[in-house]
Amino acid sequence: MIEKLGAIITSASLLSGCTAGGDYYLVPDLSYPEVTSTDFPDNLPTAVTEQIPNVVSVLGSIPLLGKTEVCSGVRIDRYDYLSAGHCDYSLSSDALPLCVDMTIHSPVSESDKNGIALPTTKKAGHYEGDTSGITRGDINTIPNDTLLLETPFEPRPYTTPTRIGDLSKITTGMPLYLVNFEPTEEGMLRSPNSDYLTEDEVRSGLTKPAILGAIALKQYANGMVAAIGGLKAYSEPPDTNVRGGASGGPVYNEEGDLVGTAINLIDFSSIFEVEQNYGISIPEISSQSTVNVFLVQNISESSIADLQEQQQPTQSC
Repeated sequence: MIEKLGAIITSASLLSGCTAGGDYYLVPDLSYPEVTSTDFPDNLPTAVTEQIPNVVSVLGSIPLLGKTEVCSGVRIDRYDYLSAGHCDYSLSSDALPLCVDMTIHSPVSESDKNGIALPTTKKAGHYEGDTSGITRGDINTIPNDTLLLETPFEPRPYTTPTRIGDLSKITTGMPLYLVNFEPTEEGMLRSPNSDYLTEDEVRSGLTKPAILGAIALKQYANGMVAAIGGLKAYSEPPDTNVRGGASGGPVYNEEGDLVGTAINLIDFSSIFEVEQNYGISIPEISSQSTVNVFLVQNISESSIADLQEQQQPTQSC
């Protein structure tokens, strides 16, 4: 609080033209709407829970180089899965002319911890560039970051279809729910395929995805939405922050509609900077906390249809 007050006074003195020896400071109006963890329900909305079986882990690799990229994804029909375009691009740009192997790791049933690795036979993606270290000024100009993968196998009946929502209806302060197979804060791998986990990791529940509540901050001109985590965990082990491995993970609204996929973190130095930039107050995140603002790629029925038309056969490594 002292740190925050000091920043307010410094800013006010510059705006008002007062000197340190002046009689008053013009303090700006900071009566922003406040969001807290109480804005989330105690239990994950049933409509979101029903969608969790559609969430997968996506593993890309260049076998000849021993390089891998771990991302998340979501099943959108019997054989197609969405993820983040940069998960494939970051490998393909290094691999040429070598082969990139993309596999989907999917749960088989609610009770079975031995998930299955699905080979991909077709893919299409929109992405060119580098999303590392995104700043606020970059957001309206960054490219579409989606990847569509097709597999010839159906790991489990597609009984709860993914419903595509409307990201344009997201407003500041709205709760969102991100589900993904990012590693834990301690660096332990999450995967629906227990072949990639130790027995201790399986017992710890790491065959299940991380599930966290996030708050929408702003929608940009290109349709993408900035959101902030750090407030609510719904998984065991609990996790509230987005990190590497979450890319491509589905983002749902309270009705369980897929409104987008997580693609990258946005660079902020402090929670005070976030609050000033987006006009929102988040008192539960202190100045000492890691600021966890991430970008959500908008998804629509038409964008998925475009990707399906553009799919090309993948090489077999």
